Amino acid sequence: MEAFFVGDPVYAPLDNRTMYKIKNQQITANGQPVQFFAGNHYCQPGDTIQMQGEIADDAGNVQTQMNLPITLKMPLIRHANGKPTQDEIYLNVTLQDGVLTATGTIPWSGDWKIIIERNNEAIQRIGANWKLQHEDITFLA
Repeated sequence: MEAFFVGDPVYAPLDNRTMYKIKNQQITANGQPVQFFAGNHYCQPGDTIQMQGEIADDAGNVQTQMNLPITLKMPLIRHANGKPTQDEIYLNVTLQDGVLTATGTIPWSGDWKIIIERNNEAIQRIGANWKLQHEDITFLA
């Protein structure tokens, strides 16, 4: 039986999945640390970007038992004027021994974002009983 939020204008199923954080996150472009300024990671069109971090619980314990048997996809959405466009590419994602690695190429200039809400929807679609909590990540190329 699904739980719902009472009082919301539209009832939504209660999301009881376990919440994990990403710690020791590293973001690179072509294997080099990216410049970070004013909330944005700066890279160039054509750069291969990689985000890597450890999946950890609230106490900071890395979830080394977490693995995915295949490479999945993480959406990266281009924005314009602060709003998402129809442009969406996918990073290749692996999860091995609690370490999440997402790799892909920024195809052209723009404001590209990894949106946590969108990623948690994708995680739910594979039947995972967990979700991630982190800030959205913005790449300006």
